[in-house]
Amino acid sequence: MKKYLIMVLILLMICGCSNEYNLTIENDKIIEDIDVVIPKSMIYANVENERNPETYVESDDQITPFLKNDQYALENKKYNKDVTEDNDNYYVNLNYVYQSDEFVNGRALTHCFENITYENERDYYLINLSGRFYCLYGENTAINIKTPNVVKDNNADKVINNTYTWVIDNDNVNDVSISIKILKKTRIESYFLIGLIALSIVTIAIISVIVLPRIIDRKKNNEI
Repeated sequence: MKKYLIMVLILLMICGCSNEYNLTIENDKIIEDIDVVIPKSMIYANVENERNPETYVESDDQITPFLKNDQYALENKKYNKDVTEDNDNYYVNLNYVYQSDEFVNGRALTHCFENITYENERDYYLINLSGRFYCLYGENTAINIKTPNVVKDNNADKVINNTYTWVIDNDNVNDVSISIKILKKTRIESYFLIGLIALSIVTIAIISVIVLPRIIDRKKNNEI
């Protein structure tokens, strides 16, 4: 039973006509946020003649257990899960905050991507995902990475403000390429450092052009 429950992404994506996978990277933490829209029409259980229709699940129904049971981000750590609904759809949100060194073991990565490279170095994070994507069951999946940090390199399909987006669909599902290198300093820290360097250069220039000649002239006058 537990093995069935921890197949998070297989259960999640197999029924999602619309889904987004969101990562926020900041303060040495990685926040994973998954949004899925599940049409109610995809649940085909005929419960009219069952004794307990509210708990009845057909043997091939993977959606109902996903909606009702816990899901796991790591081996023994659960997602924070929220399920809402309207007349037509279920809306599922899964959220988990990883410490930066645990992210490589997250089930979202290990279940959905063929090749995974994740580096958590002193000065940067590097994420490279490539090969086949195993979790495309709707028309497309959007993968969004948001960070206030300096992004040194990336191959995103789209960049809006601090969000880097890749879209996986039938055209690239067998040859996915997602790459991003994120420095462990924010843009504000980077701008402050650049400003400090610029101020130092200006100060040196002022000293060289204005102050230093005056000192030299004064020294010459004193010698006379």
